[in-house]
Amino acid sequence: MAKNAVTVRFSTRGRVTIPAALRRKHWIQGGSRLAFEVTPSGILLKTIAAKRP
Repeated sequence: MAKNAVTVRFSTRGRVTIPAALRRKHWIQGGSRLAFEVTPSGILLKTIAAKRP
């Protein structure tokens, strides 16, 4: 696992919570759009359009 990786757990409904520090750092708020990209090494989560103040 990468040094900058963060580990989270899926809920029984398949949901994950993005840690608050990462949401703040990457400007992810309610209504932000994210994309899941399948890569050879796993799944990559990318912001599509972050709302910035």
